[in-house]
Amino acid sequence: MRDASDDTLPPVRYVSMPGSPYTGSTLLGMLMANHPACTSIGAATGLTAKVDLDTYLCSCGLLFTECCFWHRIARRTEELGYPVTVFKTNFWNTHVRVSGRRWLNGVVVSSLGNPSLTAIRDATVGRTPLVRRRVSEARATTWSLARSILEETGRSVFVDTARDHQRPRYLAGAPGLRLKVIHLVRDPRGNVASIIKHTGVDVGHAARQWRHYNVEADRVGRSFPRGAWMRLHYEELCSQPQETLERVARFIGVEPIPVSDHLQPSEHHVIGNSMRLSGVGAIREDRSWMERLSDGDLRVIARVTGGTTVRYILRSSYGARHCDVEPWHGAWTDPPFSTPDLQRVRRLYPRLTSIAGHRVSGYIDLEEPGTEFRYLTFLREPIALCASRFQYRLDHRKRTDLSFEAWIQKDWVRNAQTQRIGGTADANEAISVISRKEMFVGVTEAFDRSIVLLRALRAPDLDIRYAPVNVAKSSRIAKDLLDDPRTRAMIVEANQADLELYRHVKEELFPAMERGYGPSLADSVAAFRDGQAKRFNRRHLAMYGLKQRLVLQPAMKLYRRSSRHDVVDVPH
Repeated sequence: MRDASDDTLPPVRYVSMPGSPYTGSTLLGMLMANHPACTSIGAATGLTAKVDLDTYLCSCGLLFTECCFWHRIARRTEELGYPVTVFKTNFWNTHVRVSGRRWLNGVVVSSLGNPSLTAIRDATVGRTPLVRRRVSEARATTWSLARSILEETGRSVFVDTARDHQRPRYLAGAPGLRLKVIHLVRDPRGNVASIIKHTGVDVGHAARQWRHYNVEADRVGRSFPRGAWMRLHYEELCSQPQETLERVARFIGVEPIPVSDHLQPSEHHVIGNSMRLSGVGAIREDRSWMERLSDGDLRVIARVTGGTTVRYILRSSYGARHCDVEPWHGAWTDPPFSTPDLQRVRRLYPRLTSIAGHRVSGYIDLEEPGTEFRYLTFLREPIALCASRFQYRLDHRKRTDLSFEAWIQKDWVRNAQTQRIGGTADANEAISVISRKEMFVGVTEAFDRSIVLLRALRAPDLDIRYAPVNVAKSSRIAKDLLDDPRTRAMIVEANQADLELYRHVKEELFPAMERGYGPSLADSVAAFRDGQAKRFNRRHLAMYGLKQRLVLQPAMKLYRRSSRHDVVDVPH
């Protein structure tokens, strides 16, 4: 990047805004562009393939191809030595792309969904001449575009609202850019509704898109220093615009101004969605999802975007002091995890603080002198859970020969949540166990509310920050089961005790816990959502994993191989 490295040209102050589309990035970009130090043209990756240049308007009101501003920018980028393809569609050359095939770009330059695989890909494929050339070109043309626009407008900070979650990662290596990143996040319900409205995809697809974009942006953010990356919520911007915009101003290094100044009409040359043509007259949160989304849609969204198991929170909180357990005699043979199993685990984990596992059951009394056991579990709406469990058997266990009619008749499938807690398919037995053991019972559909209550009422040392995990790839099979009156009736008949237990928790137990917390619960949940960095404690997860793989698993294998379990015990 010739001019960018020239000492006579200071680095471009550049703000990138990754995340999911339809989160309010155009709104934030236009508000920031009304600051006397900032400018924005929307997404600096350029015009999409859907744009018709014969009719497309610049936000100034002129045809884009006839706008003098854009012709001056195109000429100036040529003078700087890195011409930008301003009058091309299907993205400009500021976008990192090695092929016109979307799938190939995903494999070569986007995230592979696994940090280790992505790092290996970058260290191999990423070093090939083609990829290095395209990354270098995108960096250079991005610098050229931003430099030209800052010169044209007389501003000092360029705001790029492109939602590409990998863009900050590639721009971070550009010597001519001084990069700051704002990860703009929107409540998944509102974001999913907007994605459905604009793209026509189903609710499951939209929810997975929300999760993918935000999880990937979080992963990129981990490589940035604290002072170069901030998380901002759309709802926060709408409810507290003055405070939020002041925080943004301090983050990017400009003087805060009154929110009324951000709303003043001014000439812009913005590309992107139709909001660019009307400007910003007021800041109002779009809550149309409340009318557009059904209860079924909300359950899908909760499962996909909040599908975090409590087990991961325990691992993240306690690290090597947490153990995922199973019966030592065999993972799925009776009896469930018992006191002798706990004693064996304790020998390996002298500082043991928490355990979790599918075979830890409420009706089995674990005993250990001097230990106070605190039990917790989460319930999910039984009908949706049962349908999802069948889909899981097909998707993850690859049981292509399994029929739903045969599966739903299995004893371990029917009233599974009641059986796990009480040991029988009797809801009253499960309720009795919950009461006797003072068990905390959270509700998956109210996950954030539940974990705030959990920390306050049972585990004050719990680190409840989380990131979504364990997400199903599709909900088609489960949806078909629930939409078919015949199969839905079979699910309802098989889960009568679970439905009774779930009603008890939702109508009696959970409200009692909410009352025990007090009237500030709603504020506490809102503060948690706004303030939490949606990530686990990676060091604790690594320590947990090492202890599990290097200590527990070898010991259990040795135990199971030894003389039918009666010769060798776990060494002290």
